Amino acid sequence: MKKRFWMKRNIACLSIVALTLVLGFTLIASADNGARNDFNAQYPGNHIGGSCNICHSSVPATNSYGAALRAAGGSANSILPGQFVAVEGLDSDGDHFTNGAEIAAGTFPGDPTDFPAVPATITSIEPIQGGTLGTELTIIGSGLGSKKGKIVLTNVLGSDFGSATLKVANDGWAPGLITATLTKTLPPGDYDVTVYVQPYKTTSPASGPDPFTINEPVWLAFDDGNSGPPGTEIAITGSFFGTKKGKVSIEGQSKGKAKIANCKVIFWAMDTSTGESHLSFLIPKGLDPGTYPVTITNKVGLFADPTFTITIE
Repeated sequence: MKKRFWMKRNIACLSIVALTLVLGFTLIASADNGARNDFNAQYPGNHIGGSCNICHSSVPATNSYGAALRAAGGSANSILPGQFVAVEGLDSDGDHFTNGAEIAAGTFPGDPTDFPAVPATITSIEPIQGGTLGTELTIIGSGLGSKKGKIVLTNVLGSDFGSATLKVANDGWAPGLITATLTKTLPPGDYDVTVYVQPYKTTSPASGPDPFTINEPVWLAFDDGNSGPPGTEIAITGSFFGTKKGKVSIEGQSKGKAKIANCKVIFWAMDTSTGESHLSFLIPKGLDPGTYPVTITNKVGLFADPTFTITIE
């Protein structure tokens, strides 16, 4: 008899607890429905309007946006239009987008992992011109993603006139900055720069504001004079020589007959970010004294200076 009494009392207690929980959840749900209805009235047609995640990380705990609304005077039962407006300019979840911008984009303003998609944009490319192999480009923009995509140079006249995919270092890709190197020889000319951002299927590529120009080598100056006897080392400063050693030749005469003599190149280098270049070569033996053209040749083209003089040994 006593056992049956205790069983009945336990059942009654459990029923009371269950009823309390049901009533509690009903009250919370009812209150949340009030806040959600106010949100939908303020922002009609927004697809996040039916979710508790607008204001809650987990019911009944509020997230940063819900806390901002409460600080503005709102509650789970009622939020006035002015209270929504009061927090639109805040960035409650710290993801660099205002609450108003997130709501307009249909992302949750209290969730730092959910934010509007930023279109890929290129604002500048440095430098805007360069040589051939080894030239390094720095691309500045936004929305470029954190996962490595690809960068393509395409001649403005069409890919039949030249195109190449740049090499991006393992740490050379960030959402606002990319560094990449040209590793393929391209003809001189202007090239469109296109950045393909991952995921490729859902993100539109970004194009540079101006084309990148590939130049033939440019001769600026003889460092220590433009004359000397055979065997003398001659240094030249210029631009766009490339990082791969090219050729230096002298179009002269030997015993009165025309002869093109290749020079031994001692040094060849180019700053990959500015294009500034330096080389040095030895004046070859076997040419008659006189003034002859000296030609620098790389994979892109050539530059000749007609004022070099070979003197008597």
